[in-house]
Amino acid sequence: MFDFSNKNILVTGGTGGIGSSIVKLFKQYNGNVISINSSHTDFRSTNDIISMLHDLPTIDICINCAGINVIGDLHTISEETYDDIMQINVKAPFLISQYVSGYMKSGYTGKIVNISSIWGEKTISKRLCYTTSKAALIGMTKH
Repeated sequence: MFDFSNKNILVTGGTGGIGSSIVKLFKQYNGNVISINSSHTDFRSTNDIISMLHDLPTIDICINCAGINVIGDLHTISEETYDDIMQINVKAPFLISQYVSGYMKSGYTGKIVNISSIWGEKTISKRLCYTTSKAALIGMTKH
C-alpha cells in the first residue's frame, strides 16, 4: 500500500483529464497535493511561473502535466501559437523542474515526472507543434 503522508506533491494541470486523476490518486494515499492550473498561473508567462514557485513549500514530488494542443500544420499555425505551445509544454516544465530540483538535491530525495504523449514519439496530420513540444519534453526528461 502506498502512503504519501508528509509529502508535498505539485501537480500542474491538475484539473485536466490526466492531471485530475493524478491529483485524486495522490490524495487517496494521503499526499499533500498542490494542484496548479491555468486559473492560478499563466504557464505562458515566465514571471507567473516564477512567482508561483516562490509561494510553494518544499516539493517532494513534482508532476508536470499541464499542456496544450492546437490543431494545425506548418502553414496554418501562427508564430504566437507556436510560442504558446512551446512555453506551456516545454519551458514551463523546464523552469518548474529546475526550481524544485534544487530542494530535492539538497535533501537527496524527490521525484520529477513529466507527462508527455505518444505524439512525442509519433505524429499524425496537423500535430506539428504538439509533437515537437512533446518530443522536446521527452528529450528533457531523458537528460
